[in-house]
Amino acid sequence: MNACRHPQQASLLRFADGETGFVEGWRVRGHLRNCSSCRAEIAAMQSAMMDFAMVRSHWAPPEPDWPSLEPRMAEQRSARLLAPQPQARILLRPLVVIALGAVVLAAAILLIPFNQGAHTAKIPTPAPVSHPPVPARQTPRPEPVKPPRPTTPPTPDRNVEVRALAAIHRIGADLGEPVALTYDGGWTIVATALDPERLDEIRDALAGLPVRVRASHPPSAEPLPGPSAGLIHRQGSAALEAALGGRAAFETLANDILEQNDALLARAFALRNLDRRFPSAAAIPGAAERQMLHGMRQDHLRAYASHARRLRRLTGPIRDAIQAPATGSVRPPSLSPADAAFELDRVLSSLLASSGMPTSQQAAELSAALAAVTAGAQ
Repeated sequence: MNACRHPQQASLLRFADGETGFVEGWRVRGHLRNCSSCRAEIAAMQSAMMDFAMVRSHWAPPEPDWPSLEPRMAEQRSARLLAPQPQARILLRPLVVIALGAVVLAAAILLIPFNQGAHTAKIPTPAPVSHPPVPARQTPRPEPVKPPRPTTPPTPDRNVEVRALAAIHRIGADLGEPVALTYDGGWTIVATALDPERLDEIRDALAGLPVRVRASHPPSAEPLPGPSAGLIHRQGSAALEAALGGRAAFETLANDILEQNDALLARAFALRNLDRRFPSAAAIPGAAERQMLHGMRQDHLRAYASHARRLRRLTGPIRDAIQAPATGSVRPPSLSPADAAFELDRVLSSLLASSGMPTSQQAAELSAALAAVTAGAQ
C-alpha cells in the first residue's frame, strides 16, 4: 500500500481486534511495515482493549444489603401509623366577620331612601349641543401583492471545475484520498480527515482559483462485532502456499499483487469519476479546459495499463499453479476500465482468501478478468 495513504480508522480497529478478513488484514499489515504512526496507534488500541477487558472481568456493581435495611424500613412504617393525626379546628372568626358584614349591608340599604328624599333638588337640564356630521370613514383598498420574482440559481463555471480537478490531479489527491469537489453557489473542496500538511498542499495547488478548501472531521468509527482476536489473518490455501514455495513466498507474492491491485483500483475510481462528471466534453466551454480533461484521462489510462501489465506478470505463478487458461486465449468481456478493475479485485480477493485449492471456475475467472483489464487499458 502507499505509505502516505493510511488505512481508515475502522480498518485499524478491526485489525487491532482481530476482525479483518484475509485480504484486508494483508493490506493493513503491508501498510504497517512502513508506517510507524499506524503501528503505534494499533498498539495503543490493543492496550486499551486489554485494559478494558481486565477491568470488566474484575468489577461488578455492589448488591444492596437488604437484610440490614429491613428492620429500619419496618420501624419507619410503624412510626407513621402510630403518629397522632391533627384535629380539625372550628374556624369561628370567619363566621363572625361574615355576620357583621351582612348587618352593615342591610343598614346601608335601609338608609338610602331617606337620604334621597332629604336632598332632592331640581337640576336644570342642559341644552342639547349640536355637532357637525362626521364623514364616514373610507376603508383604504389593499394594494395588490406582487408575486416575488423567481431567482435563478447561479450556474456553476465548468471551466473552474476542470481547473480545480486538474490542480488536485497534479499532486495525486484524486487517487483514493477523501477529497471531493462540490458546488453550492461556489466550488468547494471538502477534505475529510487529512493532516494539516496535506491540506496546505491542496490549498497551494488551488491558489488563484475561486475554490474554497474545507476540512471535515467525522466522528471516530466504532469497532465492528466479529470473531475473537487471533482467529483471522492466518487463513489461506495451504495447497496454494505449497505450490508457490511455502507460506513466506506466498505472502510476499500476495502482498505485491494486492499493492498493484490497489493502485489499479485508484486509477479506475478516478476514471469513473471523470466519466460521471463529464459524460461529454462538449459541456466544457473552454478549449484549454477540454484539453486539460483529455490530459487527465490519458494520465490515468497510462498508469492503469502499467498496473495491468504488472498484475499479469505477478499472477503468472498462481495461474500456472491452478492451471488457468492463457489470457490471450480468453475472449474478454466488454467492460469499462473501471468495471474491469472492480471485477479483477473481486476475483483476486476470492482466490487469495480461499481455504482450499482454487477451483477451475476461479482459474477461468482470473484469466477473463486479467484479459478484461488489459483490453480496458487500450
